[in-house]
Amino acid sequence: MKEQDKPGPSLGNSENLADDLTGCPPRTDAQAPAVAGSGQGAPPSNTAPGMYREGEIWTKVLRYGVDSLYLSYEGELYGDIEGQLTLLKMQAQSRNILDRSKAQLEILGHKFEVWDRGQRGFPYILQDNAFRLCIASGMSRSLPMVYAVISSEYLAHKGPEEAQDELRAVVRYIGDGYDFPNTSRVDLFVDFQTNADLELPGRHGWVGRARSVTGYSQNNDFTGWAIGQGSVMSARLYNKTIEAAKSNKPWLFPLWSRGGMIPDVPVWRMEFQVMGSVVKELGIRSFVSMLDNLGGIWQYATQDWLRFTLPQAGDTNRRRWPSHPVWDVLANLQWRLDDVPLSRKFSASRVPSMERLERMYMSLLTSFMAAQGITDYRDGVKAFLAATDEHHRSYAKRTQEIELDEWVAREVREKGRKFNTLSNTEEANESEGGDAEFEEPIGDK
Repeated sequence: MKEQDKPGPSLGNSENLADDLTGCPPRTDAQAPAVAGSGQGAPPSNTAPGMYREGEIWTKVLRYGVDSLYLSYEGELYGDIEGQLTLLKMQAQSRNILDRSKAQLEILGHKFEVWDRGQRGFPYILQDNAFRLCIASGMSRSLPMVYAVISSEYLAHKGPEEAQDELRAVVRYIGDGYDFPNTSRVDLFVDFQTNADLELPGRHGWVGRARSVTGYSQNNDFTGWAIGQGSVMSARLYNKTIEAAKSNKPWLFPLWSRGGMIPDVPVWRMEFQVMGSVVKELGIRSFVSMLDNLGGIWQYATQDWLRFTLPQAGDTNRRRWPSHPVWDVLANLQWRLDDVPLSRKFSASRVPSMERLERMYMSLLTSFMAAQGITDYRDGVKAFLAATDEHHRSYAKRTQEIELDEWVAREVREKGRKFNTLSNTEEANESEGGDAEFEEPIGDK
């Protein structure tokens, strides 16, 4: 099975530096010591200083943890659930918007959208902002019952252990399976700030087992590195401030602030994507063992598999080159997820940002006003709404043979399915709207 490239907004001329929820499943093709050097304070945590200096270069660690988690659950899909999923998938494929809007399955408070297609041997796919579930047919004997991805936002809210506990309860709802999943992929990250120029010393500064190193830029400004793309292990070092703004991740900024973010200094992310085959090569078999050995995985990634170095003129043995001061800090982190701050709120819906919707509305309004030669804002709004109303009343009558109010209600229901915000089943309360938010008590975990 081949891995799908990570989708997400581009940082210049690449789309491989984002960290969004990805498809399924991946391709099938491996405790850190205390921080050394002249750093100030204890090893980085959320209750201790995270600022380190070596000469004129300083590095401040803001947060670290598991960014994405891919788990597979063995078991057998319940027959009635498969029948329900088959019907819902057919509804998702319907040309009738009312049928499509009902292609959703509610499980333990999650309003999952049911996809109109499967993927790579998994005929059924459910998704909301917390989980993506790729579900195998009950007739399959070669694939796991469920291949699941936990989103980065949900991991930042719950942490990997609690997120897996909730995912396991969802999996139990759809089939009879084992409680202990296999880890198919884990992405580890560190977010930090530094005054070092991370474009230097260039691609030759990366020393390790990866075969490819690619640099990226945007408007002539350096945005990051991608190392070992397409292999069973890869890495990215990129400007997370730019990526978070482009991909609508406002929840990151409060977490960075709680980590002591320095204003007007970009946040960088060092991230490793580690496939399950590598995890097994490291002797890690279970999900619990994987959580207990995150520090060991990070140590392997930053000390054995890859280093960012300072090239030495006259020394052709690159393995002898000293590590970059920033790398010294990152490679020697002490991994303790029990003191990593978690986001206090989380919404299982996948809605566009209000800022984006408002910009879209204003762009349409001003374009309409310019086309009609209107310069007064209030006159423009009144004329725009009147023209829009007239056009769509005619459209609904002509193409759907229904009134505008009914046409709008159908469109809203269909978008509510895709955004995981509305329950569109026959039994749903017609006045229901919005989605639940999960909130943690004030204070760091």
